[in-house]
Amino acid sequence: MTIELSDTLGVILDATHRKVWFVAHGQLIGGGNPTLGLVGIDLDPSYENWAPCLNMSQSDQYRANFGQEDWVYGQPSGFTIPMID
Repeated sequence: MTIELSDTLGVILDATHRKVWFVAHGQLIGGGNPTLGLVGIDLDPSYENWAPCLNMSQSDQYRANFGQEDWVYGQPSGFTIPMID
């Protein structure tokens, strides 16, 4: 899969079951099924807190959507966007 400028990429985090999936072009990278908890990457159980981050180089440009706008490809069934005041 080739990632190009202006592609939509995503991350699906299941903090309860400590798994993460990555999405490109609306398709899961490496397969799996977040709704059923299948495949995904297991996260280290010693991590207690989570924070979104991006790895950027000097000329990189990103536009992040943490739920303030509609999702381009929607969200998996059963997943919600956490709201923190």
